[in-house]
Amino acid sequence: MLRKIIPKHSNKFIHSSILKYSSFNNDGNITIKKCGGGKQIVSELGQPTYWTHPHLFHTPNPSEFNKQVTPGITRQEFEQRRFNYVTNLTNYQMLYFSTKLSSSEKTKYSSMPLNQWIQNGFDINTIDHNFIAVIPSSMTTYMAPDVPYPFRQNSDFMYLTGFNEPDSVLVISRTGDDRNSFKTAIFVKEKNPKKELWDGPCTGPENIKNLCGIEYAYPISDFKNYLDSLVKESNPNKKISLWRYPTENVVKHESGPNVFNEKIESSLENFIEECKSNRLIDMNEQESVDGSAAASYFNTSRYFVQICRVVKSKAELNLMKKACDISSEAFINSMKISHPFINESLIYSKFDFDCKIRGSEYLGYIPVIAGGNRATTLHYIRNNQIIKNGELVLMDAGCQYNEYVSDITRAWPVSGKFSREQRELYQACLNVQKHCISNCAPGISIQKLYFIMMRKLADELSQIGIIDRKEYEGYAKQDDLETSPLPFNYMKKLTNFCAHDVGHYLGLDVHDCPEVSKQNDLEPNTAITIEPGIYIRHDDESVPARYRGIGIRIEDDIVITDNGYQILSDKCPKEIDDLEKLLNSK
Repeated sequence: MLRKIIPKHSNKFIHSSILKYSSFNNDGNITIKKCGGGKQIVSELGQPTYWTHPHLFHTPNPSEFNKQVTPGITRQEFEQRRFNYVTNLTNYQMLYFSTKLSSSEKTKYSSMPLNQWIQNGFDINTIDHNFIAVIPSSMTTYMAPDVPYPFRQNSDFMYLTGFNEPDSVLVISRTGDDRNSFKTAIFVKEKNPKKELWDGPCTGPENIKNLCGIEYAYPISDFKNYLDSLVKESNPNKKISLWRYPTENVVKHESGPNVFNEKIESSLENFIEECKSNRLIDMNEQESVDGSAAASYFNTSRYFVQICRVVKSKAELNLMKKACDISSEAFINSMKISHPFINESLIYSKFDFDCKIRGSEYLGYIPVIAGGNRATTLHYIRNNQIIKNGELVLMDAGCQYNEYVSDITRAWPVSGKFSREQRELYQACLNVQKHCISNCAPGISIQKLYFIMMRKLADELSQIGIIDRKEYEGYAKQDDLETSPLPFNYMKKLTNFCAHDVGHYLGLDVHDCPEVSKQNDLEPNTAITIEPGIYIRHDDESVPARYRGIGIRIEDDIVITDNGYQILSDKCPKEIDDLEKLLNSK
């Protein structure tokens, strides 16, 4: 297999049209030939670029290489993202500070999509409010003294900049009189030969414009002075709202990497203190638009990035499709090596290897590879036990490809053949998943898909005889609208068999955009997962013994289209006959 994969990628590299314009030197730099015959030496920066890693930047048009900041995403797209971010933030800001809207009206408007907020009832004076938004990068974290974890950029920062180094911060502001303009500045580490000797090259502020297309780039040490200059140059008659990024006080503490930069936070606190003016409004200290603590993340710079991130561009969807294709191939090869008494860790290693030789940088998350009853533990990640003959293995895994992740789950028998009970439960779960996917379309929400899932799950389980059929039919008849929830007590009973949601947003993160409500209607080009499951623990005496100790989840990655949906992970087999045929073709 390795012989088949490596030459294929080598050929792409050799024939890459950018090599017609560049060649490597002995010192590791690159000589770029200019049209006039001159030569320019370009050093490696702190991340792959089109001139140092041409094998990562694929495009049929050679002139398009130097337009990409990260593989597949152009400067123009990053500029559009920042424009969309400012639009969302300023629309909300007009809503928040509007004196013409009552509290109830603000609550009503806050539940609408951002693009509908700017309609009527806004105080014209609020349009002139200026703003400063601060979005930090991730920080390096360590597993032991001098041993860092692999660096993972803050996805919100990555989405707006394409810059993949720690100890950086982005500032987007409007402090002038032109309400249609804004300014973008980024603060990064300076180049330091002594540190780069140990840690490798960094980009430095002098290279940011060529790399990211961001005009204003400064050393991180200039952050505080820059904030001061924004206030000094602004119109003294206009208020300035400061939008900070949640750090140690994130509403959902498991929703992101470590972005706490003590120097940046200290500079922000000093900046606020030194302003000593009612002109500067620290939004971190304001109540949310509807006064609820749960919605307090509305008043951070983070929320408006995630509103933008939910709907994907064509370039993003291309990367996500590639991530799904890579993962699907790795799933197939992991299935092929399965056999009774295999160690879960071997399947883990096989999947990881197969993803990386196909171009994936990392896995998107620690996979779940759970044999037998361990599959009823939803996030089992020990992956170190022997899978016995006759057991199913559940694998929830996905790769990261050029920053975008896939998230797929399959279950299969290591013996190569489903038992009768396994087949019944698997087919029931597959029926639920297909039914949910068939309902994916613009205008439905993940929450409504969850209600659909629970109704179909009850239907399937009652047909098998695991729960009472008449009880289900009685509740279903009370409200036959599929997108309506079943009664609370009955839903609680069903969570014994499936305790998790129907899915989540997907993109730069596996659980993408956690601050965006699952009650929002899905728009075209939104990517989600659909992942129903059936879990029956070995000690569940309410279920016939033959079904106990079986855990099944079937998950695919879906993109909402104008008229319905597309399955991005369609190359990963999931039909019973297809799985058994594959498992016995070794």
